[in-house]
Amino acid sequence: HTAYRRQRQMCIRDRAIGDFLDRELDDFLWIKNENEKDLIAAIAELPAQHTFHTKPYKHQAASFYIGACLNSFLYFLDMGAGKTFISLNLIKYYKNMDKVTKTLVVVPNVLNIAGWKEEISIHAPNLKHVGIYEGNIESRFNSLKEEGDVYVINYDGLQTLMTSFVEVPGKTASGKKKKKRKIDEKLVKSFVQRFQMVIFDEIHFIKNSDTMRYKLCKKIAKNCSYRYGLTGTPFGRDPHDLWAEFNVIDNGETLGTTLGIFRGAFFNTKSNGFGIVHEFKKEMKRKLNKTIQHRSLRYEDKEFEDLPSKVETDVPLMMAPDALMYYEQLKKESYEKDDEEVRTNFYAKWRQICSGFVYENIEDDELGKTKFAMEFSKTEKLDAVEILIEDMPTDSKMVIFHVFNKSGEMIVERLKKLKIPFAAVNSTVKDKVADYNRFKNNPKCKILVVNIGSGNAGLNLQNANYVINYEPTDRPIWYKQAMKRVYRTGQKKRCYFYHFHVKRSVEDKVLNFIKEGKSLFDALIEGKIALREL
Repeated sequence: HTAYRRQRQMCIRDRAIGDFLDRELDDFLWIKNENEKDLIAAIAELPAQHTFHTKPYKHQAASFYIGACLNSFLYFLDMGAGKTFISLNLIKYYKNMDKVTKTLVVVPNVLNIAGWKEEISIHAPNLKHVGIYEGNIESRFNSLKEEGDVYVINYDGLQTLMTSFVEVPGKTASGKKKKKRKIDEKLVKSFVQRFQMVIFDEIHFIKNSDTMRYKLCKKIAKNCSYRYGLTGTPFGRDPHDLWAEFNVIDNGETLGTTLGIFRGAFFNTKSNGFGIVHEFKKEMKRKLNKTIQHRSLRYEDKEFEDLPSKVETDVPLMMAPDALMYYEQLKKESYEKDDEEVRTNFYAKWRQICSGFVYENIEDDELGKTKFAMEFSKTEKLDAVEILIEDMPTDSKMVIFHVFNKSGEMIVERLKKLKIPFAAVNSTVKDKVADYNRFKNNPKCKILVVNIGSGNAGLNLQNANYVINYEPTDRPIWYKQAMKRVYRTGQKKRCYFYHFHVKRSVEDKVLNFIKEGKSLFDALIEGKIALREL
């Protein structure tokens, strides 16, 4: 009887999987073949009139049109495609239709919260941005009371607003009762009922359906009528990741309401002696690709037909609180001093603080006067590097140019911590030639960290097409030469340049001067600009 029941259950399961694979599904690849004129005409015929504040590229217009027709969709667009632009226009569209009053945007990092604010100011200035990322649960709920259109929070911040601590058996090392986070349904209700639309930026951050992050995002999405997901990297090596992403957006319409159905259709389940493993059926790759097209659209970099061959983006960042205090103190000290040596010293220190450290001199009984680098609590530049690497297409490589030796050390330390293969042409390595050759010849080595003083000339880096200027150099010749290492004859891909700068700091002026082909340092030393103006 038991054997019969097990066999019957298997038959029912196999029939369910067969029905699942035989479904008629949508496919949006056709829209890639539409010309720009027809796309704009189709947008004009939508139920509500929509005006783009900045002109869309063809792939952006196509992506917007689909989102305006469907209330749930995933955009798998390579880095640099303007996923935020598409999202902001969808928010504007549904707001104008009176379908949406408040939109929640969930991002990977606190850094991205400021990034969305910047994008809103460029592409949708009529929308009001509210960032939710500081303080305890009370102060964050107070942020929600602010009048706004787009409320941006990071994934980890969701735990603060939707969970509470409960006691569990056992005690901590200090003898206190152990506690753990648990989803608080009362807090969930208070939070989610405010929003009609949710956008999950870098949705691959919720790829694991066993995590609290997924469960919280699922509760938010369930309450919202309009749901969209954005990422350039929907999954790494494991297609398992797709199920959680699609389930949050379309409630199982594409990849099944249960993970079991998805696994049964696309994976072989077996024991490896240590437990159960699920191996993807390679022969099902084409079927999976066709299935996910039901509620997603993929654009690779090579498909951005009308994008320019070089795309430059300014990335404004903030200082950590302790760095800002130090910076402000140096400003006060500088007001009373104005000789050349002092000007140079303050100028250098301000630039260092923008990168998360400052060189100071100390007196030592044995060594005498010694210079050391004091690091601050947090460096948004390092977080931004991590985000851009995470979002970079798998077939691309990146060069990170820096000015200070200490910055090179900090970047290398972060890459080691993340276990990302890299090479360096700076003070952190002994054999720079060997590292350079490894970056050129090893497909797994995706990142090259270069001191702009030593790597602005003589290096041929056409195998990379992503560039980060970690801190703006104040030497126009170095800047131009460094950019030409990547964007030069022989480059076969579109190039993306990201210029980091700390807002409302000396770096703003350095970057503005360099774009004009001028040196802020020279202007300062020659007295053409006063120290106080910086």
